[in-house]
Amino acid sequence: MSSNIYTALMEAARKGDMIALRQNLRQQARLKDNLGVTALMYAAQAGRYEAVSLLAEYEAGMQDWRGKTALITAIQNGHAEVARILVPYETGLRDTDGATALMSAASMGFSSLIQELLEKEVKCVDDNGKTALMYAAESNQVDAVRILLKHEAGIRDSSGQTAMMYATVSGNISVIELLLGYEAGVCKDNGWSCLMTAAKLGNFEAAELLAPKEACLAKQNGMTALMVAAQFDHEDIVRLLMAAEGNMVRKDGLSARNIASQFGNHDVADLLANSTHLFLPPNPSVSAKSSRNANGPRPENDPSKAFTSSTLMPPQRHQYPHAPTTPTTRGVTKREGHQGPGGYSTPALIESNHNNSSHPDGNNSKLVESYILSEASQFDNITLNATLMDSVHSGHSASNNSKILKLITEIDCKDCEIDALKKQVTQLQNQLSHKADGLVDIKADYVSQARQLQKMAEYMLEFANEIEPGINYMNSATTQKSDALK
Repeated sequence: MSSNIYTALMEAARKGDMIALRQNLRQQARLKDNLGVTALMYAAQAGRYEAVSLLAEYEAGMQDWRGKTALITAIQNGHAEVARILVPYETGLRDTDGATALMSAASMGFSSLIQELLEKEVKCVDDNGKTALMYAAESNQVDAVRILLKHEAGIRDSSGQTAMMYATVSGNISVIELLLGYEAGVCKDNGWSCLMTAAKLGNFEAAELLAPKEACLAKQNGMTALMVAAQFDHEDIVRLLMAAEGNMVRKDGLSARNIASQFGNHDVADLLANSTHLFLPPNPSVSAKSSRNANGPRPENDPSKAFTSSTLMPPQRHQYPHAPTTPTTRGVTKREGHQGPGGYSTPALIESNHNNSSHPDGNNSKLVESYILSEASQFDNITLNATLMDSVHSGHSASNNSKILKLITEIDCKDCEIDALKKQVTQLQNQLSHKADGLVDIKADYVSQARQLQKMAEYMLEFANEIEPGINYMNSATTQKSDALK
């Protein structure tokens, strides 16, 4: 039964007014507001222990418009003791994204609650294949990771990412240390490793931890972590990896030095050119052709087994300030934007500057550093770079190469902005699901963010058309959805 009104029972539950709660219970129990929120959910959100205890018998098991239960709501709002009341009633229920209460508890670091939820919800995955361990790793919840790694380590999500990859993207060094013994060397299907992520993000501390386990792994196209660091101009990581990986080449024959030169990173290219005498002897069995995934063992002759401190170049180390993590109402951690490799969620929107975000003509150009798209993205700019180099060796013109470089840059810039907007939209959705007043203002913000996403998509389509006119980048179904937003 639904209702468009905010009932007296809901208000009593929110305030913890037990007298009014009992007065209205029989007449108004199990009613929902226009967002599907019940009195029990309001009480759970506010942490009203007595109200939740009373209402649980009447309204437990109900879900709002996003599938969230009172149990998930209590956890995501930081009320572990209140959540414990609801565990017997609502364990096993999922929201519309397939997420469980255990995933929320993992994000919040509620260790004792995790223990209670494990039996029914361990190894569950959400609609993106993400486990509770991945949520904990992403949110830097070390104690939660300790509990869950024995049950869920080694699982990969729908995009092939492991819990350690989430920790690496988020810059959570303590979590990486815990997971090294369980997930080191487990790569995405295309061979992308945690070390490559650290090399891409310029996180030296993470790279230093991962190098002894993952040096000499390569993507399917032969790209190594050293090549990634050379491409993104992270000299300290290049120094760390060049002795172990300096002699490895990509399938098209390009080395890390070639790639550094290609992207205009001349200091790195010179460093690699002047240090060839420090490289380990080449091993023909590992010419940057393969890396293991979750199902493949590391070959016995893998030179990374010989990777010791003696193979490391002294790095010119940068100190990255890790942004503090704080729980949000969604149960995932939030970091202040642009504070080193760990600052990943809801940053201030980047103002688009089309003049600065494109490469100049020619091959001697440098990727902008506005910054990095997540490795979880559907775009893989390393693969695009391989496409670029294929075109170079196929005799394509410098003009075409420049166009591809521009497209890579635009994807880097815009994907970062889109990711930020998507996080803001998600945050607004959650506010909508639990806000009794001020709905008009929140809905206006939501529509504004949706329109910004639409404009950004339209801009990228226009840009793609400039790069290669005449190609229809948008099918009719997508066009109809876009028109419906206007």
